[in-house]
Amino acid sequence: MAPVTTYSASGRTRPLSDIERRAAEMDLARSQYRFDNLARNGMDPNLVEDALRDCR
Repeated sequence: MAPVTTYSASGRTRPLSDIERRAAEMDLARSQYRFDNLARNGMDPNLVEDALRDCR
């Protein structure tokens, strides 16, 4: 999991600290996109929930 930035959107990457990675997880976990996806698709199959589960 990595934060979405203009730098990462252009295909380039840079090393991320653990704090940046955890912040990206937190942003996704509390995003409206996640809640909309849950309402539409439920828990299974749900790639957003799978990605968050894989972070632990």
